[in-house]
Order: sequence, then structure tokens, then C-alpha cells
Amino acid sequence: MGRDGKINGLIVIRISSIQAVIRQTDYLTTVSEKTKVAHRYHYFDVWHVQEFLDEHPEITSGNLLENALQDSYTNQLPVVIGTRKYKGADDFTGKIAQLDRIQLVLHYFNEHDLSSLWEYQVLLAQVDYLRFRGTQMATGQQIFADIFPED
Repeated sequence: MGRDGKINGLIVIRISSIQAVIRQTDYLTTVSEKTKVAHRYHYFDVWHVQEFLDEHPEITSGNLLENALQDSYTNQLPVVIGTRKYKGADDFTGKIAQLDRIQLVLHYFNEHDLSSLWEYQVLLAQVDYLRFRGTQMATGQQIFADIFPED
């Protein structure tokens, strides 16, 4: 959920990475009110995330991280990956170039240096979170299309 009450995409978070869960806060009440506005003015789900989940219910069962990675790899959709190595201090937007049961290879861009793509090998056990099928996927697609069209 974004600050404006709309769905920004999907995220898979490793449970061990969650430090606290706080319920019934004013912030959550405010987000709830904002989602009402987003629904009323038809911008709640501009990325059709709910439709995707309805059409692909299998992605929500079993190993969610593996399902999300496989979906993004198969469809060559950009993802955002956060790893234990950087502990939330940095994440990487790119396309999964290789994927197996142990690791992935991500071809990612640095938005402060678009001179080339970079490569990051990540053990799946080191992935803290994965964002996919939303705003960052769409902006990633645009950058790949315009700046790195051969990739």
C-alpha cells in the first residue's frame, strides 16, 4: 500500500526479517481512509494486482518467494530485491538473468549511474524481500526499454 492509499505492487518478505508488527495505529487508520478515496476515484489498483492474483491463485500457495521469482524470471519482468547483506540499506532493481534452486543472477541498474548494467549473484537464502508486479516493475521496464534495450 502506498502513502496515497493505492496498491503499489506485490512484496514477499522473509518472516525472519520482520522486526515488529503493530496493530491499530493511527497510521493504519489513515491508510485505510486513503484506500477509500483511492477506490472512489479509481486509482486503487492501477497495476491490476488483484486481477493478476485472481487469475494466478497458485502464486499465493507454497513457497511465495520461489513463486514470485519464477513468475518474474519467466515473464522477464523487473523486480526489486533486498538482501541480508545490505539489511534494508540498499535494494536492487533489475531482471533475473539466471535462476535455480540455490541462487539467482540479477542484471540491475544503478539509477545514479546508468552507464551500464551491473550483475549481482544472490543466494536465495539471502533474499530478505522481493517487490514485483507494480510501480517499480513498470518503471524498471521503462528504463530497460529506453536505456538498455538490448537486455
